[in-house]
Amino acid sequence: METRKRKKHSAFLLALVITLSVGLTGCGGPENLAQYVSENEDVYNMIQEQKEQSESIGMMETDISVEGNTLSYIYTYKETYSADQVSQIKMNLEGYEDTLENGFEPMKETLEEGSGLDVTVKIIYNNGDGSEIVSFEI
Repeated sequence: METRKRKKHSAFLLALVITLSVGLTGCGGPENLAQYVSENEDVYNMIQEQKEQSESIGMMETDISVEGNTLSYIYTYKETYSADQVSQIKMNLEGYEDTLENGFEPMKETLEEGSGLDVTVKIIYNNGDGSEIVSFEI
């Protein structure tokens, strides 16, 4: 009789542990990168600082957005270039793809470590008219 009670008690405890572990999965961490950034003032400020530094160069306007688990850096030239010029700019930027990726990798790693999420960093270069010249994903 006592063995039966122990088995029932053990089964109940096991069921309770499983229920709690399933129920609590995901608790405590952000659902996505957008939530993580909005809830962490230091991270938000770091992103805003990067935007200000980029815009201080003067050739481009910078927009940084976070949607889901993607952090996008959108650089838009202030001038609208011709198709020939865009082709040359694209070729030059593609030649620096590894350098760009290496420059953004530390930010990606910091965000992943802090949030516990898989983060994508997207870098987009637009012509002055808003058309995309080239983009990269890290």
